[in-house]
Amino acid sequence: MQAYGEITDEKVVPLNLKSSGDNTFEIIISEKENIKESQRIYLHDNLTGEYFNLTKGDAYQFGSEAGVFKNRLEIVFQSEQQMLSAEEADGTKNRTYYQNPAKTFYAKNMDSAVTRLAVVDMRGREVLDLSGVSNAQLETGIRLNSLATGTYVVCLRTESNAVLTKKIVVN
Repeated sequence: MQAYGEITDEKVVPLNLKSSGDNTFEIIISEKENIKESQRIYLHDNLTGEYFNLTKGDAYQFGSEAGVFKNRLEIVFQSEQQMLSAEEADGTKNRTYYQNPAKTFYAKNMDSAVTRLAVVDMRGREVLDLSGVSNAQLETGIRLNSLATGTYVVCLRTESNAVLTKKIVVN
């Protein structure tokens, strides 16, 4: 967790799971270091949609069939209710999304010009860096053909010095 920097409500830490067969697993926090006592830590199971509060000291129990699951589990720092109760975003500004089959990233209706676009892998390595990306290019899409299968974070820095991030999964 040290490589992930400061804990924020928006932070997502993906967990990989490898199961040799139909097994039952438990995930529990055995110790915390340099984390505030008041900090809530949740396990989000993307298969079931469940958010489990790990800070209560209980173990999250789940079953899995054989296989490698890279997108099933993630550590998050806010509950589902907190995520859903966040202020409603203005749907007309700063819409970002990734289309997997086309391997194309879009940013539409940006409220400020983008000065830099960077793509970072889950190890924190910058795999792509583009300067002076125009809003027209973002509207029509930026092809990300060079990305291998995996999870990435696309970071956009705007002229107003805001940083927008979007987690993408490349299949």
